[in-house]
Amino acid sequence: MRARAHHSRRSLRRLRHSVLNDPLVRSLLLLVLFTALAALLAWWAGRRSLHRLTQVTGAARRISAGSTLDERLDLSGPRDEVHELGDTFDAMLDRLDRSFIAQRQFTALASHELRTPLTLQRTALEIPLAQGRVASDLKPALQRALDANARTERLIDTLLTLARGERARP
Repeated sequence: MRARAHHSRRSLRRLRHSVLNDPLVRSLLLLVLFTALAALLAWWAGRRSLHRLTQVTGAARRISAGSTLDERLDLSGPRDEVHELGDTFDAMLDRLDRSFIAQRQFTALASHELRTPLTLQRTALEIPLAQGRVASDLKPALQRALDANARTERLIDTLLTLARGERARP
């Protein structure tokens, strides 16, 4: 009877061991399998997203290194966050381009508009000096005014040259 009870207890232990351990082993194997599958899927999705961001970064660097603001990212593909980032970057480039154009136009216009009054001032100072109608004590003051006028004209010429040069850049 004792041997039978011992055998019965051992069978019960084996049964309990197979009932408890087999599902646990299977569950652990499934857990490892699904974890590996999830990690692989996450890696693939992340790689795909990063690839699009790498494209945006490369295009932004290329545009930044160029001398004009004519190029745009103009992204294709799904309308996601990366596409929205590209559209925002393109809109910023459009605003910058318009701003630089307006700046060049203003510089050119201001340079031209400032030349006329300076020319009139220079003429108004030079004619009396050339005709000898200026008292000798006023001549140094008129000469300083002419020198200041000449410096201002050179500055405006430089601005005009800069504006023309910016407009001519490819």
